[in-house]
Amino acid sequence: MSDAKVSSKLPTFPSQHTPPNDSKTADKGNGPLVSARSRADAVTGGIKATRLIDESSTTSTSTQPRVVTSVPKLKNHSPAYGATQPKAAPSSSSASSSALSTPPARTGPERLDFSKPETIGMVERQAPRGDIHVLAGMIEQGAAKYVSADCRNILMARMVFDRSLKRDERRSLVETLLDAGAHAGGAYDGTPHITGAAFQGNLDLVLLLAQRGADINAKDYKGNTALMNFAQHSDDDEGQLCIISLQRLELNANIVNGRGQNALLMAAEKGNAKCMQTLTRLESKLGQKDNKHQGLLISAVCSNKIDAVRVALEANVKVDQRDKNNETALFHAISNRAPDIVSLLIESGADVNKRNHKGETPLFIACKVGCPDKIIEALLNAGAKPDILDRKGRSPISMANAQDSGRYKALFDKFEGKSSDAAGRARNAEAGRQPENQDRKTLFDAIASSNFQRVFDALQYGDLVINEPDREGITPLMHACKTKCSDEIIKLLLRFGADPEQKNRKGQSAIDFVPEARRTEFEHFFTQQYINSL
Repeated sequence: MSDAKVSSKLPTFPSQHTPPNDSKTADKGNGPLVSARSRADAVTGGIKATRLIDESSTTSTSTQPRVVTSVPKLKNHSPAYGATQPKAAPSSSSASSSALSTPPARTGPERLDFSKPETIGMVERQAPRGDIHVLAGMIEQGAAKYVSADCRNILMARMVFDRSLKRDERRSLVETLLDAGAHAGGAYDGTPHITGAAFQGNLDLVLLLAQRGADINAKDYKGNTALMNFAQHSDDDEGQLCIISLQRLELNANIVNGRGQNALLMAAEKGNAKCMQTLTRLESKLGQKDNKHQGLLISAVCSNKIDAVRVALEANVKVDQRDKNNETALFHAISNRAPDIVSLLIESGADVNKRNHKGETPLFIACKVGCPDKIIEALLNAGAKPDILDRKGRSPISMANAQDSGRYKALFDKFEGKSSDAAGRARNAEAGRQPENQDRKTLFDAIASSNFQRVFDALQYGDLVINEPDREGITPLMHACKTKCSDEIIKLLLRFGADPEQKNRKGQSAIDFVPEARRTEFEHFFTQQYINSL
């Protein structure tokens, strides 16, 4: 139902000063017409235009000018809820002189009578979609005490989430509703009031709701809490102040949202270094990883803010922690073309020869995306090897030549004259002379032992490519299926990026090594949807 239709069906509530004659009589010249309206009596004006007429005789012939006070326009006032201001009637020349001595009628806002059922019905109809300022006027007049509990909670949601209200005004209205019995722990469309207030950065309202019984750790439909919303505040200083103010409450800093993040990871993702510092003192779990397997350092690097990266490093997190694609923070810094962050990570001990799930090294990625010379030089100076091959048999040198026609050749030549030897090794390796990979052997041995911890350690700390095959084309996942490893080890390999569709030299994939009795179950394991859920 449209607002206009709702308005047309609303009952009218005449002022106690309105004479019994109808509007036509009033417009024919009955004495001075005085109209005044603040936001509060705009509620009454939204139902029927208020006419305040003096008590003089309707036959007055006075020639005195009529007094008409202007009606201030209501901000964001919807025509569906407002009424047209009545025009002043022309003065009558037959008014008696005695009418001039009659005092004018009382001016000021007209109040609604909430003891009448029709008034309450009108408020409850307007609560879901009515003009926010008209509703605010109703609340200020005391409507919250008379309406139903459901209506109070609807009004509460409107006052909390509508951004057209000023902060102090919003707090006052919410407090009035709470005093009338509104539920502080209520929610709107899956978002608790306290979480919505935090999303807006309204600390005063959050503290008020918490004081009145709202759960400070309540989650919204995304799994975010008030603390999480403050952690990713657009203003780092204000976000830190809000978090400090919440410390006296029973905060749980390790609640995880739907993306696998706690408040600390959300602050890192936003690059809010000061919020991160405060959260580390709240016993936040430093080793938490999100659904992409990205930890604190990688999240900070992805924000591209070096102060956040420094805070993460000062928290003593592992500089070579890996994400779902087996990429370390250094990979992400290179992808962002951030030379200062790259240098900081290298100074902190980042391994410049780690490989991702495709077998690519940081130097390979730098050449591939065309990073500034400063990044290439920093990697080479730290010992990056230009002859390490990816899964397709490509080296950083061949990638550099293909991408930039030898742009980096001078940089390779600068470092101890090793580029010629490295190029030779790269050509030999690309021709098929692949060096032995001890870390791969360690992983295969761990899988053969069916020891979960050994497999995890080999994946976490070894310098290997999860999908790198042996000389027969057997990948670690194929080997695990072949040796009938536990489901937990299979899932661990998938979580680290194992590709179930990769084939060996005979054209077999991992599913071909699974016993016939378990094929259906493993086909489910190998779906992309299931892998993404790990």
